[in-house]
Amino acid sequence: MRITYLLLVLLLAPLLLVGCPDRSGRVGDDDDGEDDDDSAPDDDDGADDDDAADDDDGADDDDAVDDDDMGDDDDVVDDDDAVLDCPGTTLNCDAAAGGSTVGNNNGSSSWSDCGAGGDWTGGEEIFQFTPAASGSVTFELTWSDDTQDLDLFVLADCDAGAPCLGSSVGTTTLEEVDVTVTSGTPVYAVVDGYMGDAASFQLEVVCDGGGDDDDDDDDVGPDEPFIDITYCLDWNTVNVTDPAGLMWVLGLMGYDLSDYPVLLSSNGVNTSTNSIWMLGAAAVTGTCNQDTTYSPIDLTSTSPGTYVEPHWEVGPTTLTVPTPQFTLNVYDAVLTGDFTGTWDQIVNGTIEGEMEIPASMVSTACAWLSCYTCSSGAGDCVDFAADSAVYNDNGQGPLIP
Repeated sequence: MRITYLLLVLLLAPLLLVGCPDRSGRVGDDDDGEDDDDSAPDDDDGADDDDAADDDDGADDDDAVDDDDMGDDDDVVDDDDAVLDCPGTTLNCDAAAGGSTVGNNNGSSSWSDCGAGGDWTGGEEIFQFTPAASGSVTFELTWSDDTQDLDLFVLADCDAGAPCLGSSVGTTTLEEVDVTVTSGTPVYAVVDGYMGDAASFQLEVVCDGGGDDDDDDDDVGPDEPFIDITYCLDWNTVNVTDPAGLMWVLGLMGYDLSDYPVLLSSNGVNTSTNSIWMLGAAAVTGTCNQDTTYSPIDLTSTSPGTYVEPHWEVGPTTLTVPTPQFTLNVYDAVLTGDFTGTWDQIVNGTIEGEMEIPASMVSTACAWLSCYTCSSGAGDCVDFAADSAVYNDNGQGPLIP
């Protein structure tokens, strides 16, 4: 009996061992197998865990390409912090334009597509050039103050991040950029100061190879000595012929026009087309110093004037004479004069137009003068004509924009 029982136990023992599962959980799916927490793709250390491609440290997290620190954030060239004074001053083919970056807005310190980033912290001046013909033109920037470093960038649009058509960032007082232009498509030249530098300058577009709609070799403005000289009108030389009593009436009311000179400066000339461009500005009361609280007026904004040496004529335009008490406007004004051989004066000056009487002066002035309703339909005007005007070089170079 004992032998039979012993045999039975020996026969059943293997079955008992196979049928009892291991409670440790280490077989097949244990921690060392495919799907456990330490090895398989879906565990916390695998591809989709917090360290993998789509977690907070991966390509789409806050440090990656599309986050707030990359291409389109507030620190880059094309963001809302780059504000340029567009569209800028109009450039004409083969005509020099004067300008200055002194005190100008620093709209951008980088011109990314030109490979210039971060160091152009001086103020800029923007110029727009629309060629009349396709071809090659050369932008030439010159200035006299060799302690200041100006550079030149030519862009396809008036935007700091616009495609760069060419640039010149040398250390001399001449920067030149050759550009291929398309008829009717504007390009934009930017004069910028390196590391905060600023200066007055001249910018010219030479159109011998294109840009111009003819084949003439134009004789261009920089060779004309009067370019960028500022001339100050001496009212004491002016003979007002109409209305004859204007100066007396102004004196009756306590005003002397000699305290309010008008400043003129030519910023471009084309002797082949007999064209001239002229700016006007106000002076500080009682002086010939430019009053920079008023912006200069482009007297040739609608069309250039005429120049046949030594005589020039601009207009019709609006001539403004601001004073602390009132502003005198001469509408449809035509101004003429002759440069002297030494270029330090304009003589034989004439001014004609329709002068508006300031509202505060109407009751007194129009009691003595033949006033009428201005051509605009508002205000009171008189016909104005004067000759014998003399303008003197104020010795201060070009007008400050």
